[in-house]
Amino acid sequence: MFNFSFFFSILFLLFFFNNATAGPVGLSCYFDTGVKETNSTITDDEFENTTFGMMYDSEIEWFWRFPPEALAGQKIDEWKEEKDYLFRNTDKNVFASTNITIKNNKLNPESKQKNRPNEMYITQYYELDPKLNITYVIYQVFIYSYYEKKTKITRTGKCMR
Repeated sequence: MFNFSFFFSILFLLFFFNNATAGPVGLSCYFDTGVKETNSTITDDEFENTTFGMMYDSEIEWFWRFPPEALAGQKIDEWKEEKDYLFRNTDKNVFASTNITIKNNKLNPESKQKNRPNEMYITQYYELDPKLNITYVIYQVFIYSYYEKKTKITRTGKCMR
């Protein structure tokens, strides 16, 4: 005898999972390792395990820690241009990065704070492989009057659907 409930359950699951990858996908992720370098020297900083969410939507070329709806009224294209956002989706990895440059006039020039940099350059990226391993790297370059300080933090972990 034909089992309709079993048939429709299988049909529903197939329909759901085939369509789940067509639109936005939320991922639950965690970082369990971290390394910090200052001026190319590894520091002894300790990192806590961190959980976070990632949103992936290939249609709008989005892979970031928050959904595009969270841009608080800013259009996606404006945000991408302002942050110099780059998105690549290959067979092997999903990659997204931002680059920000802040010059002295935007770093509160009236501030009496010592050691205020003249310029800051910040690049950060996320990379996700087919096994859902995630890597996050942030480079920060602070340029002062007489020296520059470069930091790089690399975090690795895992994501789940």
